[in-house]
Amino acid sequence: FAAIAGHRLGRWVVWVAPFVVLAAVTVTIVLGLTHTNPAIPTFVDELSERRALLWQEALEISAEEPVFGVGPGMFDQTSPTAMADADAGWAHSAYLQIAAETGVVGVTLLGLLLLWVFGALRPIIGATFGALHRSRQDVRLIVIGAAAMTAVAIHAAIDYVAHFPTVLIFAALIIGLASSRHRLAGRAWQLPNARAGGPAIR
Repeated sequence: FAAIAGHRLGRWVVWVAPFVVLAAVTVTIVLGLTHTNPAIPTFVDELSERRALLWQEALEISAEEPVFGVGPGMFDQTSPTAMADADAGWAHSAYLQIAAETGVVGVTLLGLLLLWVFGALRPIIGATFGALHRSRQDVRLIVIGAAAMTAVAIHAAIDYVAHFPTVLIFAALIIGLASSRHRLAGRAWQLPNARAGGPAIR
């Protein structure tokens, strides 16, 4: 929709996407902290109740080992729910599981990785803005790349999709295609002008 509406809205989507992901992570933290509080409404089905319990236990583990966590891959050997149920071996939130297993260090690295991925699209929009208005396909690729990253990042906040390599590989391919396409598009518009002695399109 953003790509069809125009390149300006497409650029706006890329800037807002990280904050949408942050909001999703915040919701999981709040639900993990409050799901046992009777004053807080809960999503009462068995699946969401267990999910919120896993989030709470991940937060408790993080509080006990805040810097380095309990160790990579150790959540299922530390969480009471995970140890009692083989189907609950993950925290159903990549962010909370990383916080529990690797502490502040791991969460910081994960946050920087996400910012780097989103940042790979932002400068391309600014650098090739003059070219983008001539190529709607480029704008669509930007929005598709941002949407793929946002969808995976949000889903990873509420489920264990990050443990499926296929999901991450396909998302990486889409984002990589979007970013590389725009770099080439920007150069394609700038080089002819530079050879002709005219001003480069920015």
